[in-house]
Amino acid sequence: MRMPVNAQIVKLDRQLETQPKEVRFCRRCVVSSQRPRIRFDEQGICSACRFREYEQTKVDWNGREQELQKLAADLRRRPGIHAGVAVSGGKDSGYISHVFKNELGLNVLCACFKPVLYTDIGLQNFNAFVDKGFTTLQALPSGRFQRKLARMAFYSLGDAWAGFGMGQMAYPHWLALQVGAPYVFYAENGEAQYSGDPAVFNLRGMPSDQWAQRYHKGRTIDDLVAFGLENGYLTKDDFTAFDLEWYRPPAPEALTKAGVQMLWMSYFRRYDPMESFYCA
Repeated sequence: MRMPVNAQIVKLDRQLETQPKEVRFCRRCVVSSQRPRIRFDEQGICSACRFREYEQTKVDWNGREQELQKLAADLRRRPGIHAGVAVSGGKDSGYISHVFKNELGLNVLCACFKPVLYTDIGLQNFNAFVDKGFTTLQALPSGRFQRKLARMAFYSLGDAWAGFGMGQMAYPHWLALQVGAPYVFYAENGEAQYSGDPAVFNLRGMPSDQWAQRYHKGRTIDDLVAFGLENGYLTKDDFTAFDLEWYRPPAPEALTKAGVQMLWMSYFRRYDPMESFYCA
């Protein structure tokens, strides 16, 4: 049965609390001021466009390429798994998996957190990715809990994929801890490229203690579960404490102790989603 949408439910998305009341559009790319965390300068240009300028004029891409080559050379000298790559079967994860395995010669273990429901083409792409030669471990979370979480997130956040996004970020890091991989790679720094928050322009990867704010509308899996129990979307029989672990990032101190770091390919090389598409 469809749950009512009310002010209490809408407030589960913490980003709405800080959205500007005035709607503006970037004079260059026409993105709206309603995109979370976007900023506009005195010329009416959004921070994502300014980041594009920053990449074109301020970044030493030759120096960053040398940094990437040194990182890869250091990794090739050690045994075992060099890096985990978060994959879905899509163009971006497919492209960077190709770069790290086939171009840089690294031992890559791909990690996939199963979505709530595959489309036919999505499953075809994922299987084609694995068949192309990429060793992949897939997490299949509790289907009952995942379905109920997706339904609740759709009505309370307007995003049925909210729980999946949490697992997609967390699972590769849990896997890296288990297999001793020092790095987990993702494709682009979307927070800078699409939202344009200057605070993340020079980061090599997003610290896990910022995931909720940057990626998950200001909420954690524990926030979603508490809300679901309070509003009748979930019961205590729908999940266990173990089920929730795969939606939480490992503790920052555990990652630091094990030397596991998250890195974006886009930090080292200028990233173009269309080039990833053509490569895939």
